[in-house]
Amino acid sequence: MTSALDAARPETTPAGTSRFRPAIHFTARDTWLNDPNGLVFYEGLYHLFFQNNPYGNVWGNMSWGHATSSDLLHWTEHPVAIACDDAEDIYSGSVVVDYGNTSGFSTADAPALVAIYTSAYKAASEHSGTQAQSLAYSTDAGMTWRKYEGNPVLTRDSAHFRDPKVFRYDGDEGACWIMVAVEAQHQKVVLYRSEDLKSWDFLSDFGPANADAGEWECPDLFPLAVDGDPESIKWVLIVNINPGGVAGGSGGQYFVGHFDGVRFVPDAGSLAAPAGVSAIADPEAAAAALRQCQWLDWGRDCYASVSFSNAPDGRRIIIGWMNNWDYANGLPTAPWRSSMTLAREVRLTAVNGSACLTQRPILAGAGAGDERPAAKDQMTADAFELRNSALRLPDAVPGSAQIIEAEIQPGSAERFAFRLFGSRDGSKGTLLSYDTTSAQLILDRRQSGNTGFHGKFPSVASAPLVLDDGVLKLQIVVDHCSVEVFAQGGRVVLTDLIFPETENSGNWIAAEGGSATILKLAVSTLT
Repeated sequence: MTSALDAARPETTPAGTSRFRPAIHFTARDTWLNDPNGLVFYEGLYHLFFQNNPYGNVWGNMSWGHATSSDLLHWTEHPVAIACDDAEDIYSGSVVVDYGNTSGFSTADAPALVAIYTSAYKAASEHSGTQAQSLAYSTDAGMTWRKYEGNPVLTRDSAHFRDPKVFRYDGDEGACWIMVAVEAQHQKVVLYRSEDLKSWDFLSDFGPANADAGEWECPDLFPLAVDGDPESIKWVLIVNINPGGVAGGSGGQYFVGHFDGVRFVPDAGSLAAPAGVSAIADPEAAAAALRQCQWLDWGRDCYASVSFSNAPDGRRIIIGWMNNWDYANGLPTAPWRSSMTLAREVRLTAVNGSACLTQRPILAGAGAGDERPAAKDQMTADAFELRNSALRLPDAVPGSAQIIEAEIQPGSAERFAFRLFGSRDGSKGTLLSYDTTSAQLILDRRQSGNTGFHGKFPSVASAPLVLDDGVLKLQIVVDHCSVEVFAQGGRVVLTDLIFPETENSGNWIAAEGGSATILKLAVSTLT
């Protein structure tokens, strides 16, 4: 690599923060990561490629890092897959298994993995100042990669054309490859088709729509059956945005609609603000409009979520970057910085006449064919009542993540809350609460621990949540530096980073302003 890249190496190794290293979330060993890229399942392994700075733990020198897993919980990091050079940085993209050898990079009997990535061209390139789509391919199951000598394969002479997600589409006119990418600063998703992954024809575009105050990035487009009915297929378009997320900073929205091989058309129920929320001058009205959009995650720290290609059993599994561009480079971790969310299986379900996504964390049984680690029970409880009181739950366990599952009937309580990684006096901790008056699920990390490294980190995120039959259903996954909340079967999700103080490991459950009945409560650990 060049001396300029060598200069990016930190002069001194920062003090380690091993206590924040997650137990069941992927982090690079000692470098920076951001967007998940090239998610693909092949020959029994899930491959996670990712935006990576091989030379430091802040953003820069963008290359594709690489890790593999058989269970989506425990990952093995490999050498950098596709490295930046003097001519280009390697921005986000996707990987497909070219079973038909349409690209000619291998054979039909031994298909190549083909990466479609964004070349962010530097001054040394004849394409300097533009972003275009390029190919690399692997004939050894993703372990080594070669860039295609005919790169780039698609350019618009644009400085912000990026993040291609490619998938195989079978339509009335036969099979072809479809690419969804973005013109980031025009808030547009652009669609192309190809027979061979090398020559691309424009199909259509979509946007701006809904949340459009920031750059659109990292799109994905895939079909799902509504409530599992194969006769009721909808298409989901994920569009990430930065800034302009519902909780502030970066976030991920989605649309549900129809795709005919040429054009994506959203359902009327997916369109929250026909004129675009960025056109609303009143900040309060703009914030209210954002809350009418469909969000993958209502917390602060889930961005760039995309799905796996070729996942077994037809499952649709996504992973996001667990961070926010508001403060990403300043997280108090070393020598690594940033992690991924848990892998989540997404499904479509009908709610009040519209289709919406649900997400379930994959904690076991990812379908790769091997044994899965079993969660160890810390606590189970039969139904009981809390009245203006709190109950101590098992403490966090170093080296393990905690899984808290609860079903709660709020009753007369005004608020029901979990305090996680809390202090004994109750003044510190991450507060997850449900307000019965406003019907809001709230994740408050203002007193969660180390919040002073950036002014935008202390925050309160919330999501509207109507209870099913008056019962709050929660699955909470607490790792060493994160909280992921899945409510009502994953219909509402909130994800936040936290950096608790060493001495604060206590967990409590409490009812305030009346009584609540805990119908189900189980706490377990997973390593």
